[in-house]
Amino acid sequence: MPWLIALDIDGTTIDHDGHLADRVRRAVRAVVDAGHHVVLSTGRTVMGTLPIAEQLGLTTGFAICSNGAVTITLDPDAPEGYRLLRAVTFDPAPVLERLRGSCPTGWSPSSRSASGTRSTPPSPTGSSWATSRSSTGPSSRPTRSPA
Repeated sequence: MPWLIALDIDGTTIDHDGHLADRVRRAVRAVVDAGHHVVLSTGRTVMGTLPIAEQLGLTTGFAICSNGAVTITLDPDAPEGYRLLRAVTFDPAPVLERLRGSCPTGWSPSSRSASGTRSTPPSPTGSSWATSRSSTGPSSRPTRSPA
């Protein structure tokens, strides 16, 4: 009977420097070759997850991204290499408005679509742009737009 093995990415599958060890790659390959299912489960966006799936040699299966808000199936026949199964979103504006009243100089990163991020207002580093992609996947290069 096949098992389902869910793997976090940051600090688990790859180290804190972003390095994927060969022994981890080999172990994941051995699990898949034995007929088990590997699911990447991460806080990363789809765009941040796909390169890790590629490095692990995962071309089929599922990935749960954006802390559970986005579920994809890896599909080598899909134009972007995956298909969006589910994206759960909400409008953060009411909460951000309340926070702005309590902490006018505060900063809050938030997800924007299945694959991009944005910060509201500009991040502490002074960046006032967001990475923007289509909600169904990375069909074009990132573009910069006001957050």
